[in-house]
Amino acid sequence: MEKDKWLTRSSVETEQKLQDTLRQLYGVYIYLRDHDLSEESNTSRLLQERSQSYLASRLGDELEELAEVQSGEHVHSGRQSDTVLEGSQVGYWLFLLAAGCSIPYPDFEPHQALLEGYHGRYNDSRVIELREECTRMVASDQPETISRGLTIGFMLIGWACAAAGVDPLAPAEFDLGQMRRKGLVQ
Repeated sequence: MEKDKWLTRSSVETEQKLQDTLRQLYGVYIYLRDHDLSEESNTSRLLQERSQSYLASRLGDELEELAEVQSGEHVHSGRQSDTVLEGSQVGYWLFLLAAGCSIPYPDFEPHQALLEGYHGRYNDSRVIELREECTRMVASDQPETISRGLTIGFMLIGWACAAAGVDPLAPAEFDLGQMRRKGLVQ
């Protein structure tokens, strides 16, 4: 099982790999924000439009789908692969919000939030509360509140990975792979 494989890595090695991957990924979003590639990239177009309310709304939809994968209500091809896909989608909207609101990486440290969520033990009602808190906070006009909302969102990706027995790095690696295929990462 993937979870067992990732548990064999040292926690320091895992955290470093997660941080390196997420920083690289966030760098792509920052690049797409700072360079208008709207003609070639829908992600860049979304960042140029700067519609925080739209991004927050889409994030809410993806957080719900991620939770529904865990409950068995939302199925594409299987719980583990669906968790990677939906976790990647949640990360996508979180990074769009972070880049669009110019939140520095250290203000939300997604690698630590992912691991916190992975090791946290949340019941269903707590997951619902966290989802609602996340979507409310990322819609704020206060950078500190947005940062906290981003942190909660990444914690929820970690929670879903743990619930599905998926390596917490898998959604970010999936997203990075997508960026590679589009020629945005080497």
